[in-house]
Amino acid sequence: AKGNNIPSQKPASSALSQIEGPTQKDRHGFKYSQKKPTRNVRQEAQYMSVMSLEVHVNTRGTLVPNPEEDEISCIFWCVQDGETEINDDDDSAGITAGIIALSENESLAARISPTMVSEFEEEQTELDLLTRLVDVVRQRDPDILTGYEVHNSSWGYLIERARYKYDYDLCDELSRVKTNSHGRIGKGNDRWGFNHTSSIRITGRHMINIWRAMRGELNLLQYTMENVVFHLLHQRIPHYPFQDLTKWFTSKRPRDIAKVINYFLSRIQLDLKIIESNELISRTSEQARILGIDFFSVFSRGSQFKVESLMFRIAKPENFILISPGKKQVGQQNALECLPLVMEPQSDFYTSPLLVLDFQSLYPSIMIAYNYCYSTCLGRVVSWRGQNKLGFIDFRRPAGLLELFKDQINIAPNGIIYAKQEVRKSLL
Repeated sequence: AKGNNIPSQKPASSALSQIEGPTQKDRHGFKYSQKKPTRNVRQEAQYMSVMSLEVHVNTRGTLVPNPEEDEISCIFWCVQDGETEINDDDDSAGITAGIIALSENESLAARISPTMVSEFEEEQTELDLLTRLVDVVRQRDPDILTGYEVHNSSWGYLIERARYKYDYDLCDELSRVKTNSHGRIGKGNDRWGFNHTSSIRITGRHMINIWRAMRGELNLLQYTMENVVFHLLHQRIPHYPFQDLTKWFTSKRPRDIAKVINYFLSRIQLDLKIIESNELISRTSEQARILGIDFFSVFSRGSQFKVESLMFRIAKPENFILISPGKKQVGQQNALECLPLVMEPQSDFYTSPLLVLDFQSLYPSIMIAYNYCYSTCLGRVVSWRGQNKLGFIDFRRPAGLLELFKDQINIAPNGIIYAKQEVRKSLL
């Protein structure tokens, strides 16, 4: 009836709780949602070509691929030409993809569409498959070899398989200098590289382990390719177990084989997109140019090496050179005279909050204030055992120098003389 006032039902969501939940930064749950910066300046080519590679292996049941037992069924490779200028509108610019398959009767080519990849080749034996890959690498001549996990799959699986099955050193074949190559692989040969970057060394080419690089660049809970692509590229990609990929690849239906091929083709292209989106190569190249070190040392060397390289670039225009002492010379240095002041609380169990006060940039502040530097050091006030020893060298100060700069020097508490900033500004 018209006069009946029927109360409207509240939605179920409002009846659950009166407390609103926290607003997410984005409704999709991306951890890195920043967009690519728009480039107003036309960026030139980096002139570093990248080759990504993934391997399909028909496994035994639920087991993972084993290079000692399982032969390689198909190799998927993708090359991004370094001479092509970067175009934000077209991600596939300068990218060439190819497949090298193992097929005894050449039946795989008849079931694959020729439009899927630029280059498709079939080989009769596994050794011919590896030899053909070497020819592709030499023809394309990439500067960087990469894969999402280069030890257990990708390049590492190829190298291990060639070594176990055919006693074939693939590192030497893939290198640019074949005669004096020092290619090596394995955590036994290079434990640090296996744990931090890549233990695969190929002369003339850099090897980038993408998941290791992303582990240092991104703060995620999981570093699988699917999770990295979701947070970095904002794409959802499937993950298929090895058992399903083997079942589809050995199937006679073209639709199942197409699933495997599209799966690996997308992975090799996503490898390049991850590197491009994170600007890994461009930032590493720029840092190498600034510090004056080679490309791979940015990944593999520590902060001391980088600081010394930067100091050398600053010191060289002022006719300074950094000396490199040997082990015997290091042992002949004077013993420690002073220890740095470090105030630490006593090790104990505290039931109340503990406040620890510390200086902010104490040592750099003192160095800047008093102009402490190797380039401004004038030796000791009093010689020690008849020598004016600095480190492991004997510093010979010209006669009459202290009388000339007696009002323009600073004397440190340990008796070392430094010139003031009016005389010379320190390099440090």
